[in-house]
Amino acid sequence: MYRLFGLFFVSLNFISCSGLFEESSRNNTNNSLSKNNSNLKHAISSARYDVDNIDIYTNPINYFGKIISTRGVFVEQKFFKDKEKKFIVSGSNNGHPADFLVYLDHPLPKQTKIGENVQVISTLSGIRVFGKLKGLEDYMTENGVKKQLPALEAIAIYNIDDRDLQIPVWVNLLYE
Repeated sequence: MYRLFGLFFVSLNFISCSGLFEESSRNNTNNSLSKNNSNLKHAISSARYDVDNIDIYTNPINYFGKIISTRGVFVEQKFFKDKEKKFIVSGSNNGHPADFLVYLDHPLPKQTKIGENVQVISTLSGIRVFGKLKGLEDYMTENGVKKQLPALEAIAIYNIDDRDLQIPVWVNLLYE
């Protein structure tokens, strides 16, 4: 009888301890998610919203490595070798062109099934891009004209209608 009671007591303690371990691991997962989410919020809050191409071309050293926000339309270049991880966002800031070559660390989301509820970015979609300026890069347009554009390492991409920046369409893996 005492053995049965002792076995019951030990098993009850084991169940309660396993619940604590499960809750502890869930809290650790939530903490890492909130930490990455806070990193994204910090990056967005430190971004420069007033930068255009003229600013960067005239004084590029002031902007290298800085986080910049730009908005415009998604322009997919069919001739890019790695078009899954590179595109152009064409817009304006302060009344001047703000066209950027945007690099992604993983491809943009795509709808794979009919009726799937996934936010996608397609050609001429209005977007806001947050990214770190890598430098100036030459590229060839479809017309054969050589241009130089500022290149951004993307941190997050939002739909242009998401003015409160609540639901990103795409997030860099370091900030996800």
